[in-house]
Amino acid sequence: MMRRRVIRACGLRAVLKGKKAMKEIAKLSLVVSCALFAGSMIGCEEGESAGDATKRVVGNAAEKTGDALGSAGESVKDAGAAVADKAGDAVDAVSEAAMKAKDATVKAAEDKLAEIKPKIDAWAEKAAAASPIEKPVMENLVKGVKDNVAGVESKLGELKNAAADKWEPLSKELGSALSGLENAVKAAMAKFGG
Repeated sequence: MMRRRVIRACGLRAVLKGKKAMKEIAKLSLVVSCALFAGSMIGCEEGESAGDATKRVVGNAAEKTGDALGSAGESVKDAGAAVADKAGDAVDAVSEAAMKAKDATVKAAEDKLAEIKPKIDAWAEKAAAASPIEKPVMENLVKGVKDNVAGVESKLGELKNAAADKWEPLSKELGSALSGLENAVKAAMAKFGG
């Protein structure tokens, strides 16, 4: 989104520079027309015919028009190069920001897993020592947490390998997996305690 705005802004600058160049060409065309008319009417130098005066004025006007067109072409070329540079800078900035956001998401998920994994081992020990009536319920809770951890680790692995432009959908999937893990942990904590 940000990249499109920057490209549009840079493109607008190039268009404005191009319009300015076109205005200069239009002004020059008007000057040439006036010069041709004036040259044919009063531009004759001593001993020069109206035809020769017109040729001289047209030659001068053609030279000025060529210079103006060359200048306008250079302005358009420079504007295009500036647009390309700005667009490249914008793409780099967006990519860098996406990578930072991706890294922050990965770190948060890894921290959450590091917090939960030791609890799973403690809960598994409690489940193993539970009475025959409680044992299946407790083991099922531990299995649910372990399954959710595996799901989070899977999504986390995908996210770590994702390119900067593909990480957002994977981040949402990781968020859903973390939400499921939190629910499983809450259920286990209700049964096992802190």
